[in-house]
Amino acid sequence: MCEQACEVAHLIYESQTACDPGDREDAIDELGSYSAVCYPEIMAAFLYALNDADPEVREQAADEIGDALEDHPCLCNQCVLDALTCALADCDDGVVDQAEEAIEECGYEIVDCCELECCDVGCAPGCAPGCAPYSPSADPMQMDSGEGEAPAPVPPKDTKAYFPRQLPQQTSRKFSLRGLFSLIN
Repeated sequence: MCEQACEVAHLIYESQTACDPGDREDAIDELGSYSAVCYPEIMAAFLYALNDADPEVREQAADEIGDALEDHPCLCNQCVLDALTCALADCDDGVVDQAEEAIEECGYEIVDCCELECCDVGCAPGCAPGCAPYSPSADPMQMDSGEGEAPAPVPPKDTKAYFPRQLPQQTSRKFSLRGLFSLIN
């Protein structure tokens, strides 16, 4: 058991510090053979690897997260979902595909906006995300606390804290060392 824990620790270290991206990818792949339920730090290493500079390492990490979630859905939590959601914006398609699969293992459905019927309503044409036209129902709700709106904060009367140039400048006093040696005897 101790040997296995030491091996996991070594692989996590290798996955984060190896100079060669291939070595980091291999370490992530090997970490996938261990249970992330028994060693929760493995999932943290996978999430860390989602930010790697090499897209193949990021893709491998997203793949291993998906595999871990497939085996143990209880590993799906907000932190994992947040990291996978960020991975959906990755510039590498392989990373995005693996992140989508992992999110689907958590029970969520990924909907591509361009698979839906597009419309040119609002300020963005086509399938681009845009804002809908203004409607009065979209107005912010008014507070019903009985007291009305909270008053705006009053600016401080003392502006010296905000404008240090207006603070009184310290005058420098010159000290003389003339009588210093007369104190020795």
